[in-house]
Amino acid sequence: MVAASKETRADLNARIGLLYLVKAELETAKKYFEAAITLCPEHYLYHYYMALYYGRTNNRKEMLASFRKAVENLEYKKPEKSAAKQWLHSVAGTLFVDNKIC
Repeated sequence: MVAASKETRADLNARIGLLYLVKAELETAKKYFEAAITLCPEHYLYHYYMALYYGRTNNRKEMLASFRKAVENLEYKKPEKSAAKQWLHSVAGTLFVDNKIC
């Protein structure tokens, strides 16, 4: 039996968390998103999902912090996603200059 990689386990946790988010079981969703971030903290998408969770719980401060983390890590897997990066900056209210968040 081969154990799944950390990235695979993180991805599974994130996907399960999304299912709970859609079902509005928010605290359960949060636990899965936290597990995904713990396993693979540099993956932008898991921070984005956490931002969605905070948005659903009306926690604007944490939502923006998670969006910022997502933006900071956006190039983890897909460096060609500059349009997505610009959009996330507009949502998070951050300024992106010379590949740095201001």
